[in-house]
Amino acid sequence: MKKIIIAILLVIAIPFYCNADKGLLVEFDELKTEIEILKERIKDLELSIPSPANIFINSDFLKVNQSGFPETWRTYGNGVTAEVVHPYTKAFIGPYTEKTITGTVNNPEHATENSPYWYGRYNCGPRISRQGWGDRPFKLLHLKISGNAIPYAGIIQHSNVLFIGNETGRYHIRCYVKVIKGKLGFSQDVNFSQVVVTKDECGRSPQGWYLVDHSFEAQRTSPKYIGFGKPRNDQDDLECYIALPYLYAENALWRN
Repeated sequence: MKKIIIAILLVIAIPFYCNADKGLLVEFDELKTEIEILKERIKDLELSIPSPANIFINSDFLKVNQSGFPETWRTYGNGVTAEVVHPYTKAFIGPYTEKTITGTVNNPEHATENSPYWYGRYNCGPRISRQGWGDRPFKLLHLKISGNAIPYAGIIQHSNVLFIGNETGRYHIRCYVKVIKGKLGFSQDVNFSQVVVTKDECGRSPQGWYLVDHSFEAQRTSPKYIGFGKPRNDQDDLECYIALPYLYAENALWRN
């Protein structure tokens, strides 16, 4: 990367000093060629890096118990309700059809399983535009937590995954969230305050779905009790939707 930066600086600087020196012009052309080669190598490297395994189990929320609660997840604190809903809800995606179907709505906020929002011909929307083209199914999590659930409350996963990690002890969370009211936080040990998403942030995203893409610190060797919920000491009610939570350890040396 340093070599690329130096080469780019030379590309900018050399034309000012090479008018009288044909040798520098030759070197200038060689540097441009080398930059293009290095760019291609970076692309190849990025494609060769495998996606880290998702620590969260049942992150597509397809498995539920008799009460409709997602398996492998558990609530922490009081005032927590969680249910699994169809991905058409709140227009996270729309139907993958050539033409609009009966029962569609004009307002994404009103979209449900039986009354979806249609994004257009063979278009499921800006998040997963071709989800209907053979992609695996998934559901959304609809989470509600009452304001009197103090100091914190949420939904977590007691993962048995073990790590040999580096000294940073950092994890990375990616998912889409739509906050209807309150604030949604992510962390380990149920503080839910290391990464916080607000309704305003969601409001600046298409159809109100905000892409969480953040790192946070946690235990170096265990992802137990990582989850999301109402941040510590936040007294407002929380209502939100969560889609496809993806959690991985940064720079892990090994995992079982």
